[in-house]
Amino acid sequence: MGTVVDSKCGKCDYAVTFFLGNGIMDFRLETALYKFRSDKSVQHWLKIRKPISFESTNQAGFCKKCNLHTTASVLTLVDSAGLSRKFISHCNECDSILSTSSENETVFCPKCHLPLSKQIIGNWD
Repeated sequence: MGTVVDSKCGKCDYAVTFFLGNGIMDFRLETALYKFRSDKSVQHWLKIRKPISFESTNQAGFCKKCNLHTTASVLTLVDSAGLSRKFISHCNECDSILSTSSENETVFCPKCHLPLSKQIIGNWD
């Protein structure tokens, strides 16, 4: 079960909600791959390798190009030779690859650059 986190700036009106972790459907490869259905690098990897294991999760994401905070999907695929490749979702606004941070890292306001407060407001599945 994932966690819903509200992040707000104490100085300005900026706020964002992150859906972190993973839900029950993220344990199915088909569901994890669906999130990356238009990612050409994932599709290319799947053509040349057969995944034998994977990990799918959601992390706090940030687009360095357009300053958008959003939930980023992270997919790690492992093939039979043990080679792994990590894929991170793209920004919905500009299609750049998102940067991610762990749950313990501080997320900063894109407007005034102060740390955002975090409050867990629920769970998602």
